[in-house]
Amino acid sequence: MKNKSILILGVSSFVGSNLAEFFKKDYKIFGTYFKNKVEIPGIFTFPCDISKSEQIQTCFQVSRPDIVIYCAGVPSVFGCHEDSREAVKLNANALYFVTENCLKHSSKIIYISSSLVFSGEKELYGEIDIPDYTTELGKTKSSGEYFLETSAQDYLIFRCCQLYGRGIVWQRPNFFQQLEKQIEISCDDNISMGFLDINYLGMVISLSIGSDLRNLLLHVSSTNLFTKFQFANQYAKLFQVEPGFIKKTFLDLPVISEKSVKKEQKLNFNLSTKNLENYLNITFPTIEESLAVTYKRLSGRNFG
Repeated sequence: MKNKSILILGVSSFVGSNLAEFFKKDYKIFGTYFKNKVEIPGIFTFPCDISKSEQIQTCFQVSRPDIVIYCAGVPSVFGCHEDSREAVKLNANALYFVTENCLKHSSKIIYISSSLVFSGEKELYGEIDIPDYTTELGKTKSSGEYFLETSAQDYLIFRCCQLYGRGIVWQRPNFFQQLEKQIEISCDDNISMGFLDINYLGMVISLSIGSDLRNLLLHVSSTNLFTKFQFANQYAKLFQVEPGFIKKTFLDLPVISEKSVKKEQKLNFNLSTKNLENYLNITFPTIEESLAVTYKRLSGRNFG
């Protein structure tokens, strides 16, 4: 499939860089970054401000993509809360220019969304459940989903649990890399969610493209839930490291002003994956199974 191309908007992000690595054997990969220049062997990367129409147009002229994966934006729940205008601009509004060019070039657009479009107060969430977000991240991701569902001609939206793995910038270690380095880390024990190795998302996208799925919103998650504290301890057990650097805490999500949430509330972001499992004839793993795959993929190496 090397004659087909993928444009990854936000290739400098954790998700974007990992998807670039995942797909580069089978596709010509083009990737954009904003301020954080990245160089990935075998991938053509270049700067782009996705909020500028003319720059997006140039991206499409250069790459002529068959598929566009939208990984740009503000992925952090705290980052969105601190700068809600930037979050709206990048997580939702910039999709207008991207979708416009997808229509012109007959490109499929794939949008990576978040379980935080929900409040976490229900036992289980399906794709048909109406988003009841309490955070700016959830609000902006929900807006992005709605825009694509009403405006795009060929789209897939993957609403994901917590994805983990190595990021491209070791100087700014993400949660998983902090565990690898055994940096003292505070992990909440009141917010339960699914956890999946980032390569599972790559696999799901690949299978969905191969099955010609289109115009669907689908859930991607492990079959069970952990808090970050539980996940960190499971990591320590599997990678055979002492868990003393893992500290238990409670986390209050930064809520938008009109939402009322109890302090130190226990939340469950449980996504039903039955639809995607049926479409692709797959079964998602448990968190323990996902971590076992990660251990094998990294050859059991810990970079602490």
